[in-house]
Amino acid sequence: MYNTYLILAEDTRTSAVLLQHYQIHKTLTPYHQHNEHKIIHHLAEQMQGGKIMALLTDAGTPGISDPAFLLVRECVKQD
Repeated sequence: MYNTYLILAEDTRTSAVLLQHYQIHKTLTPYHQHNEHKIIHHLAEQMQGGKIMALLTDAGTPGISDPAFLLVRECVKQD
């Protein structure tokens, strides 16, 4: 059914170390405060098309104070 996966990372350098440790080999894409406004619509469209995504954040309350907030809001907006 779903065959494409994407991992969004606030800091790809530290996330890559974590993924390597657990031998996870999926596409890693930067998603942070400097690019979130530019790519949220594209990411939401990809999810609607069946792409499965995970979001790795650095600290704080993921999904509330981190860049995930805008992505979650866009996904809700697009149902």
